[in-house]
Amino acid sequence: MAKKKKAVARKKPVAARKAGTRKKVAAAKKPAARKKAVARKPARSSASRAADRARVSKQPAELAYVARKFGVGKDVVVKAIARAGNMRTAVYAALKTYKARSRAADRAKVSRQPHEVAHLARKFGTTGEAVLAALESQGSSRTKVEAALAANAPAANSPAAEQPAASPPAAPPTEGNPPAGTTGE
Repeated sequence: MAKKKKAVARKKPVAARKAGTRKKVAAAKKPAARKKAVARKPARSSASRAADRARVSKQPAELAYVARKFGVGKDVVVKAIARAGNMRTAVYAALKTYKARSRAADRAKVSRQPHEVAHLARKFGTTGEAVLAALESQGSSRTKVEAALAANAPAANSPAAEQPAASPPAAPPTEGNPPAGTTGE
């Protein structure tokens, strides 16, 4: 008889056996999933935050901040990061050097802007058209343009031409009539 009981136990459907194991596996996975959802990220230490602030990232907001701070374009900041690395002090030093070089290069050139043309015309006692003609012939180099203007207008730059004309001496006041602007008492 023992053989019959074993045979009956073996004839249990396969689907019923699998369903029982699926429930056990699913129940075993649920607590682990809940633990992952409850787990929090570890807080960043102050040392890692300070290390992050000491670097310049290529994130758009940070690029915009540094570009605005130094008055340059975002592409210039990206090139400075590529050249000097991402340490904030090195990037700032590279941008200061860039600004100094660009200012010096700008001062060495003459533009066709009205205020620069007017300045050179006043400086050399000539017209704006003469300044523009010198710019066309000499290029934008300030030394070449100023040399051409000085050669074309030597009389305007001479010391005698810069002195104002002498005014006639004032007539001495007469005794009967007081000088203009004073009251006679």
